Amino acid sequence: MANVNELVGKSECSGCGACVNSCPHGAITLLHDDEGFLSPVVDKGKCTDCSKCVVNCPYLYCRYDTSVDKINCYIAISKNEEERTKSSSGGIFSLLANYVLSKGGIVFGTTLNQDFLAATIEIDSANDLDKLRGSKYMQTDPSDTYNKIIKYLKDDLYVLYCSTPCQIAALNLIIHNRKVNRDKLITIDLMCHGGSSPLLFRKYLNEFYGPIEKIESYSFRDKSVFGWSTEANIYFKDGSEKHIKRDQDYWYKAFLPCVNVRTACGSCKYARIPRQGDFTLGDFWGVKKLSPKYDDGMGTSFVLLNSAKANQIFESLKQNLSLCKSIDLDTLIKFGQPINHSFKLHPVRDRFFELNRMGSYEKAFEYSVNRKYDVGIVGVWPGLNFGSALTYFSLYSFLEQNSISCLLIEPPGLDDQKKNENHSRRFIADRCHISAKLRVKDLKILNNYCDSFIVGSDQVWNYGISKKFGKFFYLNFVSRFKKKISIAASFGHDVDFAPQSERIAIANLLNNFDYISVREFEGREICSEVYGVNTQVEVILDPVFLNDSKFYHLISLDSSMNYSDYSLMYVLDLTDDFRKILLNSLKNHPEHKWIFLGDSGKRNNDAVSFCRTNGIEYVSDISISDFIYLIEHAKQVITDSYHGSCFSLIFKKPFLVFKNKRRGMSRINTLIKHFSLDNCVVSNENIHFNSEYTHNFDQELPRLLKISSDFILRAIYSDKLIPNPYQIWKYSYA
Repeated sequence: MANVNELVGKSECSGCGACVNSCPHGAITLLHDDEGFLSPVVDKGKCTDCSKCVVNCPYLYCRYDTSVDKINCYIAISKNEEERTKSSSGGIFSLLANYVLSKGGIVFGTTLNQDFLAATIEIDSANDLDKLRGSKYMQTDPSDTYNKIIKYLKDDLYVLYCSTPCQIAALNLIIHNRKVNRDKLITIDLMCHGGSSPLLFRKYLNEFYGPIEKIESYSFRDKSVFGWSTEANIYFKDGSEKHIKRDQDYWYKAFLPCVNVRTACGSCKYARIPRQGDFTLGDFWGVKKLSPKYDDGMGTSFVLLNSAKANQIFESLKQNLSLCKSIDLDTLIKFGQPINHSFKLHPVRDRFFELNRMGSYEKAFEYSVNRKYDVGIVGVWPGLNFGSALTYFSLYSFLEQNSISCLLIEPPGLDDQKKNENHSRRFIADRCHISAKLRVKDLKILNNYCDSFIVGSDQVWNYGISKKFGKFFYLNFVSRFKKKISIAASFGHDVDFAPQSERIAIANLLNNFDYISVREFEGREICSEVYGVNTQVEVILDPVFLNDSKFYHLISLDSSMNYSDYSLMYVLDLTDDFRKILLNSLKNHPEHKWIFLGDSGKRNNDAVSFCRTNGIEYVSDISISDFIYLIEHAKQVITDSYHGSCFSLIFKKPFLVFKNKRRGMSRINTLIKHFSLDNCVVSNENIHFNSEYTHNFDQELPRLLKISSDFILRAIYSDKLIPNPYQIWKYSYA
C-alpha cells in the first residue's frame, strides 16, 4: 500500500489537510515547506500503510455531491450596513453565519492569528463573527477542522463551514467515506484567487512593515479607508497606521498576478462548475458594467446556489437583502469572476520563490518579474565535455548557495541545434537559468538584465577556442558601468597562442576587468607579461572544488548504471605512449575488472578496438550523472584528463594521471603543485595507483578553498560605479 506523499506530487497537492484528518495514527503533519506552504509530511515510523490518507485525498478522488440540475445565481447585498462594512463584499457570509448561529450551530471560518498566519477556527457566538469576516489572501491551516465538524454533525448540531474549494472538497470526501449524515452541514466555497504562501506573508510583513512584533493587525480589505477594494492596511501597536494601494504594495503586486501562490492552484481541480460548496460566494467586481445601480462602492456579492439546501436557505434570507437580483451564469462569467477555471500562474512564479530563498522579498519580485540576475556567466559550458559542464554547474551552485542569482549566457554563433543537444546542455538546462540565444550585435542587451558579469572557468582564454567567438570571452559587450570578473580563467597552455595583431585589443579588454583570477600559475604570468594586466591576478582552484563529494553524489543518483568492483580508464587521447602505460596497468593488475571511458563519452573506433583486444568494457554516450557515478564507484582511476584527476581527488580515489602534452601541461602541473601530487603522475616506471596523496590534499584544500571562495565573493560583493540598490542577504524562514 502507499501513502499520499507517494502518490501526490508537490505540484499537485493543495495542502488541504484531508490526509492529516484521516490518519488514525497521527502519522501525517502539515509542515511549512521550502516555499512556506503547508504540505503533508508522513512519519514512516508511525505509518501502517492503511491508505486512509489516499482514499480521502480529494486530488485523487474528487467528488461533486452538491450539484443541482440548474445552478441559481444572484447579485446580492445585505441590508445590515454595519455587517456589510466589516465584510469583504456584500455581507452574505454574515447572513449565513447568523442563520446557523441562531439555530445553536457552529461556524467555521478563517482568521488571521497573532502570528499573522491564516488558520481555521470555530465560533458559536455572533460576538466573534469579526474574527472570520474579511479576506485572508493566503493558504489556511485547517488543523483538525474536518474531524471537529464530523463530531458536531454526529452531535446533531448545525455547522457552517466557509473555506476555499479544495478544503470544502476535502471535507466532502471525508464525510462521504465515513458515511456521516450531512443534513445539517452547510458549506461555502469562496471564489479563490489561489493560496499564497503563509511564511512568505510573514517575511513580507517583516521586510516592509516590521519588525512583526510591532504590528497590531493587518487587513487586506478595509472599506473604512479605501471602500470596496483590495489594498493593504497595517495597524501598529503604537497607534499608527499605513494604507498602501495595491499597485504600490509588494504583497498585492505578487498576489494579484499569481506570482506568490501555490503551484497546485494553477491547475485547481475544484475551480469549476459544478462547485464544491452548497454556496459559492465572491466579489462581483464587474457589476458596474452590468449596471451602475448595483454598485455603490461598498461591495456587491455574487451568490451561486449549488444545492437544494442552498436554495431553501437563501429563499428564507431574501428578506434580509437590499439587493437580490437573479442573473444567469453566462452573465456572471462575462462580467464577473472566472468561476469555471483556475487562475493562471505567472510565468516567473518558480523563480520568485527561488529568489526568496536567497534574499529579500522585494528583490525577489523585482528580479523575477524584470528577468534580472546578479551575475551573467560567460563560458564554454555548452561544449561536449564532462568537466567543463560540471565546472560551470559547480560555480553556479556555489554562487546561488551564497545568495547570488546567476544566468548562464549562451555563446553567440552556436546555431547548429543538433550539435548543441548534448549531455552537457541537457544537464545544464535541467538545473540552471540560461539566456536566450543572441547574435553578436545584440549581446549588449544583457546589460539590462545582469548586474555583473563573470567569465570562466576552463579554457576561455585559449585563443584556439576564443577566436571562434570574437571577443565574447573578454566581455567586450559589457557596459563600462558593469563589473567584469574572471573566475579561474585558463589559457589552456603555458604559452599564449593569440597573434600579435590581436593582443592589443585583448590587453585593453583585460585591463578593464575589475577582478581577475586564473586557474594556472602560468596564466598569471601570461596576464602580466603578455598583456600587461595592472590588476592583481590571483590563482584560484577550479570551481569543481567549490563543492564536495556529497554534492556530486546527489548528481550520480540520477545515473542508471549499476557497476561494482571495477577500475576506470578515463582517456581523452589514446596516444602511443599512453597506450603502453595502459597495457602495463592491465599487466600489473590482471585481477581488476576495467571499464574504459573515452573523451566526453563519444564513441571512438580506435578505443573500441583497444578495449575489445584487451578484454576491457567500453562505455560511450553516457550522461554527466553517469560520468560522476563511474568515478565515485571506481576502485581506482587512471586518466589523462584534468577534470578526471579533479574528481578522483574529490572522491579520494587512488589515481594516476598521464601528462597529456596535446591538451596542455599547465593545468595538470598546477594541480600537482597545489596538492603535492608528484607520486600520482603515471609513467612506464610508475604504475602504482596512489592513495597516499590524501593527507596533503586534506591539509591544503581548506586553505586553497578559502583563497578561492574569498576572491569570488569579494569580487562579486564589491562596489562598482553604480552599486546594486538591493542588498544581497540570506534569509531563513525559521
